Amino acid sequence: MKEMKMLITLRSDLCASSGKGWSAAIDNDVCFDEYGLPYIPARRIKGCLKAAASLLEMPANEMNRLFGIGGAGTDEAGGAGAGKFRLSDAKIEHDAEVRGDILRLGISPEAVTDLFCDVRSSTQIENDTAKDNTLRFVRVVCRLSPFSDANGDDDSEPAHEPLTFVCPVSFDPSVSEAEMDWFENCCKALRSIGYKRNRGFGAIRCTLDRTPAAADSTIEDIELPDSYDPSRTYVITYKVRLDADVAVSRGGTGDSEDYIPGSAVLGMFAGKCMSLPAEEQPDFNDVFYSGKVKFGSLTVTDAYGEPAYPAPFYLAKYKDSDDIVNLLARTKDPQGRIPKPFKNGYLSRYGKAKVRMKVTYHHAHDERILYTQRCIEAGQVFAGRIDASGEYAAYVVEWLRSGAISLGRSRTAQYGACSLISLHCHAAEANEHFALRRGETCAVVLRSDLIPAFAGNLPSADGIFRAIIGDDAPVTFEKAFLLTRTSEGYNAKWNLKRPHCPAIKAGSTFVFKPNADFTLPASIVFAGEKQNEGCGMCEILSDADREFAFEKFLSDTPEAPDAPDTPEAPEAPDASAEPEGTPSRVPTVMEAAYQRSVTQKQILSLAVAAAAGVYDSQLPNNSQIGRLSLMASNALAKRFTEEEQKAEHFRWNDFMNRVASIKSSGAKEKAEFLIRRLEETVGTAFDASDTGKLRCAILFLHLLRYRAKTKAAEQNRSHQQTEKKEGEAP
Repeated sequence: MKEMKMLITLRSDLCASSGKGWSAAIDNDVCFDEYGLPYIPARRIKGCLKAAASLLEMPANEMNRLFGIGGAGTDEAGGAGAGKFRLSDAKIEHDAEVRGDILRLGISPEAVTDLFCDVRSSTQIENDTAKDNTLRFVRVVCRLSPFSDANGDDDSEPAHEPLTFVCPVSFDPSVSEAEMDWFENCCKALRSIGYKRNRGFGAIRCTLDRTPAAADSTIEDIELPDSYDPSRTYVITYKVRLDADVAVSRGGTGDSEDYIPGSAVLGMFAGKCMSLPAEEQPDFNDVFYSGKVKFGSLTVTDAYGEPAYPAPFYLAKYKDSDDIVNLLARTKDPQGRIPKPFKNGYLSRYGKAKVRMKVTYHHAHDERILYTQRCIEAGQVFAGRIDASGEYAAYVVEWLRSGAISLGRSRTAQYGACSLISLHCHAAEANEHFALRRGETCAVVLRSDLIPAFAGNLPSADGIFRAIIGDDAPVTFEKAFLLTRTSEGYNAKWNLKRPHCPAIKAGSTFVFKPNADFTLPASIVFAGEKQNEGCGMCEILSDADREFAFEKFLSDTPEAPDAPDTPEAPEAPDASAEPEGTPSRVPTVMEAAYQRSVTQKQILSLAVAAAAGVYDSQLPNNSQIGRLSLMASNALAKRFTEEEQKAEHFRWNDFMNRVASIKSSGAKEKAEFLIRRLEETVGTAFDASDTGKLRCAILFLHLLRYRAKTKAAEQNRSHQQTEKKEGEAP
């Protein structure tokens, strides 16, 4: 893959709408992540790029090859049904560093969003009058970046630049230079994006940086054999971090599975295999259809990084309690409580795990349809397993390590991007055995869905159990905890739905007792159909009727806490609390922007509080307040010599000297009263910054000036009404 990036620079405020709102406060909100940082969804960008291609009159066959055809397989669109590029969400520049600053400073997502966004109001006008019930509030991403470049001393005004988003682009190795040129021209032709882009919002400048992006290797936990024996079977375990949301189709409903099925994993590997030169490709059918490679499903990990699986159905829980009960060992509850089935839960050896899901909104522009799509939220870690024969294990490992990992649907834009963070491969031990003892209660737990092999009628529970454990095994089948579902899917190559198959749901359990001591080749066995697509993985448990309890996590480090759903937001650290001798540190751009935001809110609240304490009778006239405001502005903008800057509070003293120069005793007395009122309210809030105090004074005077104008207008209106009444009197 050729990794590059698009740069999207704002020329006006932008509303990349999320389709959500906040009651009466905001009717249309922007897209922002769990940290509060705004982003532009990749599907919006791809749709706008395709519209730009139409404006450039790009030939239809070229457009289909470059952008792909929705729902088309590799045989359509000249051999590139999925298109020649993949987009990820456009995020602000230096996104990773900014996120690190947010976590380090403990800034809440709401405060981060306030740094980048503002709220705009609008209404419909009819006959020069606002139409009833048409007032709307829209949150927008501000055109100017909150990050600034200081151009002078610490008191100088920051120079703001337009906010820029970076959109990673991955091109297929087969993309030609002509297609790259077309894509770059589409970027240049893209001038607006987002909500109300024909009414002043969303003006952008888009360019393609064709400099190849540096490879970002994130694999730190890796363990591989030196060589592969073709006669042996290898177990490959790996973990991926979801860099983007992942959508896995669930029956064509717009909903998503809460795991990544093996069929999606197989499809990804099949694409990597097909991208190899013909002379380097292994036998495709032998790899993907013979059963020599079994691509397991990916399931969520717990807070300790341990793979979690659907909870066995013989486990239950009491209402309003987190206690897990083993129904095979259950005695009567002293409190008379009845256990309820443990539904839709994931358990690992060490604790519970929960898959975070989210709902995203999309708009099919051509069809004028607004629809939702449920998906697995980004940022989570999923673990998977692949069992491969030695002749193909090296291929699978190399495919995992090389190139991008993209899973699920809509993976060419916005969804599916993943990073490999752990990879282990070891040969299955030839002498590995799993011992079962006579008379103990054992269980076969389905770790993935199982599609029974049957001809005509569905087999019985005992028949399915025998197919798993073996017909000759000396065991007595006792009972089963089963749920069924319909296995379905979609074949992109055929552009057709797959046949529906009845399946036994993951978590289903078969309980049995051995009639004699015996051993099995391994505790993990496979049974049923579609084992190459993640189905039929079963685990055999001994002593299944023991009281349920999680294992204690053993580590050299303190016990890991549960992973939070969203970043915590503690109080921002106090820079003055650093120990003595700590070297001075240059604040990061995020830290500086956040401190400016906090200071601005403090200035506003103090100015409002000071203005509220001034009565109308104490106000100078409008021109006198305007003169005071001009004095404060001049003191703020004045350039001082190095000698003058050595004096304490040199800016504020300059302002006070200007006030002392007022000749009218009445105006001077009122001005000094206002300044005393402001200083009483501000107190020591801005002792370290004359700039903050002067800005607070300017805002305070602006508020008073507005009140003075309002007061003068009311007096004038009252005077006119009095004169009118006197003129109408007989």
